[in-house]
Order: sequence, then C-alpha cells, then structure tokens
Amino acid sequence: STFKTMSGRHVDLGIYVEHGKEARAEYAMDSLKRSMTWDEETFGREYTDSLPFDQQPVEAWAAIDAADAAFDATGDILWVEEANRAYQWFFGANDRGIAIADAHNGTCRDGINARGVNENEGAESTLALHLADCTFRNLLAKARKSEIRATDMEPVNDILA
Repeated sequence: STFKTMSGRHVDLGIYVEHGKEARAEYAMDSLKRSMTWDEETFGREYTDSLPFDQQPVEAWAAIDAADAAFDATGDILWVEEANRAYQWFFGANDRGIAIADAHNGTCRDGINARGVNENEGAESTLALHLADCTFRNLLAKARKSEIRATDMEPVNDILA
C-alpha cells in the first residue's frame, strides 16, 4: 500500500501480520494512513523518511529482554532469533557496522549516532551489555532445554570472564 503526502509524493507502507490473519491488517493500514494524514494536517509538516537517530546499548538490551518474554509466552524460535539479532548489535551488526562492546574487558561504548561511535564507556552502557549478555545466555539455555534448534547462536564467551 502507499500513502500520498501533502505534496503528492507516494510513500510505500507495509504491515506485517501472522499468516492467516491478513484480513486484520486492512483496518491497521487504514488507521496508519489516517494518523499520517492527521499529523500532516495538524502540524503542517509533510511525512518524511526516518532521520538518522542515536542508538544506545540499553535499547538493544530492552529488545533482548522483550524477545525473552515473548519466547516465554510463545515458545517460538523466532524470538530467539530476534534476541540474537539484537545481541549482535553490540558486536557490529548495527547501522554503523561498528562493534561497540569490548568482550575482552567487558566495557561498552555509549552508542552510535549519525557521526559514528560515542567513545564514552558509561556505567549504563556497560550494565546494558552485561544484562543483555545474561538475558541472552538464559534465553539460549531455555531454548535448548525445550529442544528448539538454537545451536548456531552463541553468546560472546569473554564478557563475564
């Protein structure tokens, strides 16, 4: 589906739903388009593509924690895979392609932004790394215990050493 902005530009839109529930997406798409129209009319600013934004370790940890809770609720391997994707963010699978975690000394830089890496290694970022690591290890153990194939995903061994 597309959305036509106030200047006439067309923006591609998509909503992801579970297989078999596609009919439910029609209302969601309509709501999204009405919301975008309301934003443009109310604030007088045309919809634009996302601007670069800062990414912080606490956000990656939160994604891992949410995936862990979703796995507990569903048992679906998808959530282990999503947690792995968020975990790998620390080690270079991010928008900048730069590892911000140092697995050898257990520290973590404060994030990435449009200019590169924030070289500061604050307590919040380092704690986010350690909490992410613990949560990911725990999730992998649960997945393996329930005999779900999570063998190709591994935590970085040195972080808690």
